[in-house]
Amino acid sequence: MVAIEKQRLSSEPERNDMFLARMRAQCEQIEAYRLNVLRREGRKLTLDQAAREWIERYAQDFTAN
Repeated sequence: MVAIEKQRLSSEPERNDMFLARMRAQCEQIEAYRLNVLRREGRKLTLDQAAREWIERYAQDFTAN
């Protein structure tokens, strides 16, 4: 029982690191999307607007990777 608890506790920081890395990667994708929309369409999106659009269009595919 103690070994299982130690294993669970030791893997928690790893899960947090993986989550943070994934969030950083998503933020980078959203910023790239915002800049691409500006170049291709001339639309100036805020980060929030870009995030909403990106999530609607690409988040499902991003989580599958």
